[in-house]
Amino acid sequence: MNDFVQQIKQRLERVSVLENKRDALKGLYLSISVISSLVLLFGIIESLARFSPDVRTFLFYSVIIICIVLFTKLVLLPLLKNFTAFTKPDYYHTAKEVGNIFPEIKDDLLNSLQLISAAETNFSSQLINAAFERIYKLSQPYNFGTVVDFSSTKKYLRTSLIIFFSTVILFIIVPGLSSAGYRLINYNINFVPPQKFYFEVSPGNSKISKGDNVTVKIKAVGQNPGHIFLSTKSEEQTEYIEKKLLPDSTGNFSFEFAAVNSSFNYFASSEGIESSNYKITVTNRPIISTYEIDITPPAYSRLPKIIQKDNGNITALPGSRVQLNINASRELSKAKISFNDGSEKQMHVKDVNGSVDFNISKDANYQMHIIDAQGFGNINPITYSIKTLTDDPPTIELVSPDLSGNKANKPIKLGSDPKISVISKIKDDYGFTKLNLNYRLSASKYRPLHEQYTQIPISINKNLKEDEIYYVWDLSPLVLAEGEAVSCYLEIFDNDIVSGPKSAKSPLFTIEVPSLNELFAGAENTQQEASQDLAETFKEAEKLQEELQNISNDLKQNNREISWQEKERVE
Repeated sequence: MNDFVQQIKQRLERVSVLENKRDALKGLYLSISVISSLVLLFGIIESLARFSPDVRTFLFYSVIIICIVLFTKLVLLPLLKNFTAFTKPDYYHTAKEVGNIFPEIKDDLLNSLQLISAAETNFSSQLINAAFERIYKLSQPYNFGTVVDFSSTKKYLRTSLIIFFSTVILFIIVPGLSSAGYRLINYNINFVPPQKFYFEVSPGNSKISKGDNVTVKIKAVGQNPGHIFLSTKSEEQTEYIEKKLLPDSTGNFSFEFAAVNSSFNYFASSEGIESSNYKITVTNRPIISTYEIDITPPAYSRLPKIIQKDNGNITALPGSRVQLNINASRELSKAKISFNDGSEKQMHVKDVNGSVDFNISKDANYQMHIIDAQGFGNINPITYSIKTLTDDPPTIELVSPDLSGNKANKPIKLGSDPKISVISKIKDDYGFTKLNLNYRLSASKYRPLHEQYTQIPISINKNLKEDEIYYVWDLSPLVLAEGEAVSCYLEIFDNDIVSGPKSAKSPLFTIEVPSLNELFAGAENTQQEASQDLAETFKEAEKLQEELQNISNDLKQNNREISWQEKERVE
């Protein structure tokens, strides 16, 4: 039956352990709240009073001691109660706590524990064991662990977290508190009181190009003085020169140095407080010392390569390749050319040299921009022009058949010989690619007319710029019948492969096979013309005979020699 006594005691001991843990947690959270509040309080006092190292040492160790005391009393001691080596469990007190939660077993539980404390009395052991067996059975349905309420520890936890994180945030965001916390941690260091204000100066140490303007801006952080002095000293000066500056509407100070030509040092001061010493370094902007432009015309033009030195204006055929090489006065970090249409070409740079190549397709303007290794660029770059040359279309003149007097555009009659001589003069500024004779059947009573022209290539010298072409066109393969006609023209193409070959056409002319009626009419006309010619010749012979007779009669009458004039007359 002693087992019932031990089990009742073990259940009560577990309740006591939970109570001690609960009390230790409350003590821990309470210690955090107290220490956080105390640190915040000491930080506020230090930020206002700026204690000496001795006082800060006292405050620092006071916090340490209070931490130790609170942890020992509120956390460590409750936990030590769980070890029987340090304290003996108070079963009667724990039983009362359990009985207050479960009143159904309160009296029986307390009475059985009282029997144990009165064991030295006349109560028999059988009675005690019977009592514990009874209370053991009665308490079986009840969980003693529910007696310990941990809900209160959650309230302590929330409170301690709020106080702790509020303290941390205040020390971080409030400049005075963060400085005070730093001084409290470094309690043995003697800190010099801060100045009433300090200066923030821009641009500080800076590099500008010669002739630029620079504005020095000064802001007083802390108490704003009514005025400040800006002290400057150039490389040529031996003493600083002071300029009194008044604040603007925002409370800041500024001064603009115009067209700076030499480096200078400067600093701000007021009420014995000075800023750091800064320097404005003046450097010369980079310039393009020399440049060279290589212009390679398109291959079809067969023009030589052009090299220009220090002349950025370009005149060339479309399709020409341009290579631009520059030499700068300083080492370059990058360079480019920019065109007036907004496009850009980056140059390849090395040391002081830069190069770029591009194709010419249209008229444009461009500028050369360079930036040196220190980030300074050239100012007011010159604008150069790109002018494209015009590649004129070719021309062709038809020499034969001669159409100059054929204003009515009458057909050219094909005789018994089916061949016709086609003579043309061609001309272009850079050469040719091909010459074609184009023809189509345009009149016939025997077969359908042709809608499309048929091409006959004519051999030409493509490298010449001007030539006279002779071509004998044999029309026999066309097997033209009487009354049929073909319309023809010549077309010449130049050698512009960049924008596409341009062409020119000769006037359209027609070659016609005469009909039988036209042949007969032509023969009759020829006979009539021959008869007229014979009649005129006969008349001229009669006149000549009459003239010779007159000369003979004159000579017979005068009986003299023939003079030179008379010889001429006879002849």
